[in-house]
Amino acid sequence: MGKSSTTLIMGIIAAVAVGVAMYFYPKSLETEVDAQVNQNLFESYKTADVRSIEITRLGESDRIEQIKLRRKGDSWILPQYEDFTATGIARISEVAKSMLDRKILAITGDQEQSHFEFGLVDPAEATGLPNRASLGMKVELRDRNRGDIASLIIGKPVSETGGDGKYFVRLPGQPTVYEMQIPKVIFSTRFEDWVDSNLMNLPNQRNSPIRVTGIGIDSYRIDAKEIASADKQPDWQVKFQFSPNGSKGNLLRWVDGKFEKEDISQLSQRQVSDLLTALSQIRVLGARSKPKSIVKLFRKSAEISDAAALKGLAPFGFRGRSDDEGFKIESANGELAIVTSDGMKMRLLVGSLADQTDSRSLDLNYHVLVLAEMVESVFEEPEKPVDVAEDSEENKAWLRKMAEIKTKKEALVLRIDSLNRSYSKWIHIVPESVINRLFPEPAEAKQEEATPEAASEATPAAP
Repeated sequence: MGKSSTTLIMGIIAAVAVGVAMYFYPKSLETEVDAQVNQNLFESYKTADVRSIEITRLGESDRIEQIKLRRKGDSWILPQYEDFTATGIARISEVAKSMLDRKILAITGDQEQSHFEFGLVDPAEATGLPNRASLGMKVELRDRNRGDIASLIIGKPVSETGGDGKYFVRLPGQPTVYEMQIPKVIFSTRFEDWVDSNLMNLPNQRNSPIRVTGIGIDSYRIDAKEIASADKQPDWQVKFQFSPNGSKGNLLRWVDGKFEKEDISQLSQRQVSDLLTALSQIRVLGARSKPKSIVKLFRKSAEISDAAALKGLAPFGFRGRSDDEGFKIESANGELAIVTSDGMKMRLLVGSLADQTDSRSLDLNYHVLVLAEMVESVFEEPEKPVDVAEDSEENKAWLRKMAEIKTKKEALVLRIDSLNRSYSKWIHIVPESVINRLFPEPAEAKQEEATPEAASEATPAAP
């Protein structure tokens, strides 16, 4: 081998050595920061792959709170609450996609000691920690195999006000602190935030062709301790009636054993508007499962007709009772009913006081039962024409009308059964503040005279 060849080979070896050295030479922190800023913290994922959600945080009562949600078939359930169905689909969707396109705005440091300063201590490591204010909120999204899709600990806001939505964050098990914009408010550990507040299935008065045509409030008391045998103590009873298009309304007040009709005054009209708003915003704090022997009865309202079979509801403040009007369920603290133009009646019955879930809270909560029923009177059948031929246009028109009514009733029965199946297992827990809004004392007609406009246009407000 000649001298020139040896020189060439040595040059190549030297160049390779320099390249290798440069590759493995530690890069400055500034270079690493520059490489990460404006990059997504998480790899992209499909929201459909998110099969479980866990959120852990320090609650207002200085206790660690956690909510778990799991995908089961087409639904999401809350395992901590006996697999109660989480109906707050909008929030679930927001949380499932919350880690997509989350860019790193800045890197604050990589020292574990700073986790205390920025409120980024893992709440799972809170045992014995004196400064609990340093605990962060932990959000974990996992796939069907419990594999991690995206997990994050969210700490204090970057600015003092926190109005810009920027927070200090870090990945669980890693020291580096990032600044990131993320909607922290959607990550809740409260049961009520994962449940649709429209518990009564109230139609949207603006967008739905279905209208509220009646509201009935029956305020009475039955001794919850003797619910099976105690007498019913009536307070007051009113009904609000509206035409199918909501253009006219009347107030029926129970007086001396009968309903007396009044025009709806402006004061009563405001009560109706407030009541509809309250009905669309019912806070549900939790749920208790009915005894298994009773659940089957509640799947179809037609099967709820046995007082003996309903004895298992007595601890919740409910009973079955037969009278001249037939069999019905009564509750310790009255009931409210909504009737809609499609023939649906939704009943909300208020039972006994629920056990306190937090001994430090003075708030009272009630057991609430929800039922769906059909109002037969909505389906007014036309009189069959007499002395006409079977194939006459008059008879054919009657047959078409009867077929239309039958189709509507069958569709409604399916809808009612579907709703009752969803309610069948549960007694809901509702705070007293909500119950008070649902049972307002009826406005007296003498307090405010009805104006012509109020009397003829008492339209329920949209929820």
